[in-house]
Amino acid sequence: SDARAIALELKAEAAALSKKRAKERQQAASGKGASLPPLEIEVHRHSVDLRCGRHFVKVGHAPYAKLALLHRRAMPAEGAPEAEAEAAAVEAPAWWSTEGSPGGAEIEAEVAGARLSAQASEATPDPRAAFHQRLFALLLRYKTLRGHGFHAAIAPAVWRVLTSRLGVGFEAFASPLNCYLPTFGSGFSDVDGAFGSSGSFFRLKPAQLASGSSACNPPFVRRFP
Repeated sequence: SDARAIALELKAEAAALSKKRAKERQQAASGKGASLPPLEIEVHRHSVDLRCGRHFVKVGHAPYAKLALLHRRAMPAEGAPEAEAEAAAVEAPAWWSTEGSPGGAEIEAEVAGARLSAQASEATPDPRAAFHQRLFALLLRYKTLRGHGFHAAIAPAVWRVLTSRLGVGFEAFASPLNCYLPTFGSGFSDVDGAFGSSGSFFRLKPAQLASGSSACNPPFVRRFP
């Protein structure tokens, strides 16, 4: 009967999916890297788009530049190349704030686009490959959560007072997407760590915090991890 045929078809599909998941678990347990489609990057006028298979994320030029600077600072060994913007910009958060100049952001995006074009035409490796892979993982994580954070960020004018008068040097609750300082705590050290996160604020020891005071602007949720 039709019902029996449908049931057998569903059974076969379920068995195939179960076998596939078992293989993926075995691969993960062995420590071998997962087999994934290549990461595709496109630089547009106002955004940088990243796609891996059916998963797609995008980021504006300004946050792309900010994340490139944070990654460069946190993971110098991965060789993310510097753009023509000042490397010291990561120490001057106003550069990436809404009140800062967009010039550095445009330079970062232009350099990324130029190097991607060179890679396509000359078959040369992408010097930003590690950065782009980490960026994709970061953006996909927060996209999965349906947001860039669960708390309202403090305005740049307030941050200037906190840093200049109170010596604040660490953000207790932030993410690479909304942090003002390059040293901060966040909820996902596995993807945020490559951009300067020290992990969960609740698991940090005093010696791990930056000198001076810490700003605590917790997310608006009832429970913390």
